[in-house]
Amino acid sequence: MTAQNPTVEHDFTGATIESTSYAGVRYKVRSALGEGAMGTAYFALRETGTGTAPAVLKVLHPSVVLSSPEAASLVMRKEAVALGRLNEVVPPNPFVVRLFETGTIEHELPTSAVEIPWLALEYVHGGPDGTTLRERVESQIEKAGHAFDMDRAHLAIESMTGGLSAVHGVGVVHRDMKPGNVLCCGFGRGELFKIADFGIARPMGMETTFGETMLGTPGYAAPEQCFPDHGAAGPWTDVFSFAATVFFLLTGEEYFETSNPAHALMLTNATERRKLADAEGLSPQLRALGPALESIDLALARATSSDPGRRPPSAELFAAGVLDALSIGPASVSASVPLPLELEKPREPSTGPLTWTVHPAPSEALDIRRAVWSSDGSCLALTSSGLEFWDGSAWLSCGALGAIDASALRFVQSSGPGSWTLGGEGSALLIFRTGGVVTLIEPVDHDLSFSASSGDADDLLLLAANRTDGPPVLVGMSARRWVKPFELEHAASISDLCRLSDTTWLVCGALNDGRGFAAIYDPLMWRVIETHVASCPLVACSSPGTGMALGVGTLGEAIRVTDAGATHEPRAGCDLWSVAIDRRLRGWAGAVGGIWTQPTPGMAWERAWADPSWPLAFTAVHANETRVLALSRDGGVVEGRSE
Repeated sequence: MTAQNPTVEHDFTGATIESTSYAGVRYKVRSALGEGAMGTAYFALRETGTGTAPAVLKVLHPSVVLSSPEAASLVMRKEAVALGRLNEVVPPNPFVVRLFETGTIEHELPTSAVEIPWLALEYVHGGPDGTTLRERVESQIEKAGHAFDMDRAHLAIESMTGGLSAVHGVGVVHRDMKPGNVLCCGFGRGELFKIADFGIARPMGMETTFGETMLGTPGYAAPEQCFPDHGAAGPWTDVFSFAATVFFLLTGEEYFETSNPAHALMLTNATERRKLADAEGLSPQLRALGPALESIDLALARATSSDPGRRPPSAELFAAGVLDALSIGPASVSASVPLPLELEKPREPSTGPLTWTVHPAPSEALDIRRAVWSSDGSCLALTSSGLEFWDGSAWLSCGALGAIDASALRFVQSSGPGSWTLGGEGSALLIFRTGGVVTLIEPVDHDLSFSASSGDADDLLLLAANRTDGPPVLVGMSARRWVKPFELEHAASISDLCRLSDTTWLVCGALNDGRGFAAIYDPLMWRVIETHVASCPLVACSSPGTGMALGVGTLGEAIRVTDAGATHEPRAGCDLWSVAIDRRLRGWAGAVGGIWTQPTPGMAWERAWADPSWPLAFTAVHANETRVLALSRDGGVVEGRSE
């Protein structure tokens, strides 16, 4: 590979790097994201034959390569091997950053030429809440006066456990787990936490290490990383760092307040540990847990023992005790979310105009029935022939679904990070997880055919169903136990569901007289709380987890729903087939050959992007403060991004 026009020795901004692994792929380096002792991370655009996507390019400093070529190569090989092993499953693990490829840049120095190693990685943009876990905790403290509460902490710990388990499952020890190496995107129930920076990881099969160099970050690194006489590194090494990270996300404070390895060893050898209740940043909700809080203290103390043999041997075993304590309370608990940005004080400045990019154009090879976006920009789509996964640059087949015939399935819906609910004819219902893991759920009634769902089968799930005789029904499931079905007597069909709160859902569809409706339903109380009628059928709805939902439908119909009631919004100029709300409460909707936006509740809809040559509708839309993604029925992907 060659870099064209790098400006100075340590700055590759403006360079174009051609891939030798993939024909027609190149990286245009736009700006530096951060610099360390070994190299620089750049924001780059990854251009392929199907479109352009953001990426992170990690490039070693030329001086590092010149002074120690073997060590320089080792740094990149370790991260490439570690992440490469996780890229072999579809869908990939959402809790670890994805590796695109590796290579070298031929760089001319005044005295000689040098081959500089680089890595291309998934770009994670955290938005105004911050990109790293450290930034998100600090943002939470600034806005709310405390660190993560138990709902958000539960989600973060589950995510990091899933990432570490995957890393350890392919024989890798991270060895630098800390809040700054956990990247975040999305918010609310869709918030994702991804483990990053494998620069000092040690994959099994690679015996080379960094000699006697002390590895890791003091206060997070286990004693055996800095002092070999304390034992060998293994998954238990990351458990130590994981526990220190958990203390930080619960308090905003360091478990071991030190920047010195010797002082850190002294602290870990001490018999006493910091108590959560003594931390000023602990949320009032957690402070009220009492004995459960003490059990978390014990779990943290065991996980950070100076003796590796006394720690839990895996991330799952450590996290299990912490998550049990955090689960005390109502059975149905959703992740706490920041306020909508429009309601935060002071109000944050608006983002700039979106730059639109077409990724793959529509294709007759794909017939997408339903699809769901994740906050990292990936998408799982149910097609007429099976499941397809969009990884940000290409469609990948997910393989077979066991004994389930994919042609009988009618919907796919997110049930949490790395987990999806699918269902269809004959009461078919299953949970699909990262890596192709399928769990079947016992049917409630073989005469029912499911058409939509929202929620989590392990918590509280709501499904829309049709049957051959009679009106459509709503079927609830609480902790894998079915709730009595509820008939919507005057409805002709249910088109979509979205969760409004812990126990209420917005239900959209059509009435027998041809009008549309939006109803608020509580499956635990087995009742419709209120119903709002629209002049045209409603086909899609979305709630960002801010207590507001938006339903859209034919002839541009739109209804916003909050606890205070429903508001009929101005109509768009065409049929709307999908919808999303971002945290600024802006509406984004998909139509045939176009994407529409409502900049503020009550304002008129505007075209945000249009191409009349696209023949089919956009049936899945995702939006956050700086990014909009839309998927057409035939697999075309359009992205709008504000940089």
